[in-house]
Amino acid sequence: MPSDVTLCITAGGRPDLLRITLATLLSQNAKFFHDILVTNDRGDAETNRVIHELAPQARLFSHDVPLGQHPSIDEMYRHVTTEFIFHCEDDWCFDPVPFIPVMQNALTVIPNTSSISARQTASLWQHDRGRFRAFEEVIAVEGGFVRRSAEQRWTGHSFNPAMLRTALWTEVGPFAQFRNEAGVNAAVEATGKARLFLVPGVYFHIGGGRHMPNIVKPPAAPSHTA
Repeated sequence: MPSDVTLCITAGGRPDLLRITLATLLSQNAKFFHDILVTNDRGDAETNRVIHELAPQARLFSHDVPLGQHPSIDEMYRHVTTEFIFHCEDDWCFDPVPFIPVMQNALTVIPNTSSISARQTASLWQHDRGRFRAFEEVIAVEGGFVRRSAEQRWTGHSFNPAMLRTALWTEVGPFAQFRNEAGVNAAVEATGKARLFLVPGVYFHIGGGRHMPNIVKPPAAPSHTA
């Protein structure tokens, strides 16, 4: 299957975690991305250096004044020209395996799917603190398997790493209209589409205790001179 996937990464203020994210993700999956877009919503120089070092081909959107999470994502997505987006954050570690083609295959053939996640089951369980229960269906696709969740908190959408169709953002976006991630999830659920999970999961969260608050700095007050 030809590459028709754009990697979109939200980053900023955590260059050490971003280095792990890029190194582990790109080691086996770089060849599957048609384009790479990265937003640095903190505008810090060290994050920009990590991007230029490990993903020199990336288009970088670096903000001296933060836009906020949702507007930053919208900014990247407006520049996507491929059918699929692999959305990622800067605090994940990936197993050294190629997994992008399986996700693309699953989105192509399974109807009413909003996105494909590959978060490891143990990581999901820890994140949802017991609300994550079981999987009700396993589906074979070219190159692997995906499964549906019987009980999962985020059934429509999550900004955890996942592959989605660019058309989903066109349908429910821009994301800036929603106050938080839960609002995006509810809007996607309303379309009747649901998330699936790759079997087995291939990445886990490494940003515990390092959450970046979604704060937009107010514009600087104008200076006055005599």
